[in-house]
Amino acid sequence: MYPVKSVQALSGVRYSYSKGAPVPRMKIGFCIPGMVIGGVESVFANTLDALHKYYPDIEIVVFPHAALSEPYYIDWFNKRPYITVKPFYPLCERFENAQRYMRGFPLKQIRKIAFSLYKNFKRFQMAHSHELNSCDVIIDYVTGSSYKMLRHVTKPKATWLHCSINYFNNNHMHVRMPYYDKIVCISDDCMNDFRTQYPQYSEKLTRIYNPVNCAEINECSKTAPKYDAKYFLCVSRMDSDKDIPTIISAFNKFWSENGRPDCKMVFVGSGNILDAMRDMANKSPAAKNIEFLGKVPRPFGYMRGAMAHILSSFNEGLPTVLIEAMATQTLNISSNCKNGPHEILMDGDAGMLFEPGNAEELANAMSDVWNGRVDAKQMVKNATKSLARFEPKSIAKSIVDLVVELKDE
Repeated sequence: MYPVKSVQALSGVRYSYSKGAPVPRMKIGFCIPGMVIGGVESVFANTLDALHKYYPDIEIVVFPHAALSEPYYIDWFNKRPYITVKPFYPLCERFENAQRYMRGFPLKQIRKIAFSLYKNFKRFQMAHSHELNSCDVIIDYVTGSSYKMLRHVTKPKATWLHCSINYFNNNHMHVRMPYYDKIVCISDDCMNDFRTQYPQYSEKLTRIYNPVNCAEINECSKTAPKYDAKYFLCVSRMDSDKDIPTIISAFNKFWSENGRPDCKMVFVGSGNILDAMRDMANKSPAAKNIEFLGKVPRPFGYMRGAMAHILSSFNEGLPTVLIEAMATQTLNISSNCKNGPHEILMDGDAGMLFEPGNAEELANAMSDVWNGRVDAKQMVKNATKSLARFEPKSIAKSIVDLVVELKDE
């Protein structure tokens, strides 16, 4: 039986709370670097929707590092007036734009010094602000990315690890962890790796999956735009850690070995290597069969129409795109990277796995799908049955339990 906890509500009245009981009114602050079209941001938006839907009395404040600039999320927040948005650095974009006009020395140095002074002032101001200090709990949503802003804030704090342990170590993120009372891992693999390498934080660790509204995605996919051809699909940021070259190489090999079929390789997503990937594809034998559609906010129709969705990352945290593809009843072919894919795809029972960076193995998997040598229907059926673990209601409850625990410590 769960222990009963007492919770101080905003009104000053003390409530008794046990896990599963009605939740008193509280205020949660979420910090996030920015809101762009990407996996983490999509998960964050789903998290906020789930919290409001199942716990409408909880007040939510979002603290992005800079003012919102992505039109999709400007509209998203405008449609949710119950969420307050308070950027840490409201003038950040102006300083960034100033770089275009301050290219020479000492102009670059002047801008750098001015921006540094501005950020330090805003950090001090925010640390003592009513907005932050009126929150019952503060959640730094992306791997301690806001620790500089929060290190002098005395409220209970948690952070989410949206990355693999390799990425965490390579970027020296361990120095941020002492500032947090709880560390949330988004997969069992991630939590086990973290516990092994950082046993001193074992008591802080917990696992909460990312929420994915699978029923909504499935319905959206039935009417959303799709590609009018037979095709494989990759929905991904165009960044180096996603290893897009392996997919291009594998598709060329698949296309050549199967008699140059009338089949496309379609990429959805944008990022800093998009132009380089287009150049690589244009120089390849199957150039006319490879297409980049750029940024598509809700690409669920493209997922539903694909023969398979492909993820080729070197590292992941918990790749939501695999869960989204599962929700559209589409087969996944994924690199068996750390962390998440084998956990999501149930060690190959709910999708196909290949060695990261192995274009030949990926090409063979694509050939197996194209020629019907795998039981794709059974894999999709297994995947569909496993989706309940990512349901927003369950995830929202886990977050509320965490917040109450933090508030009571």
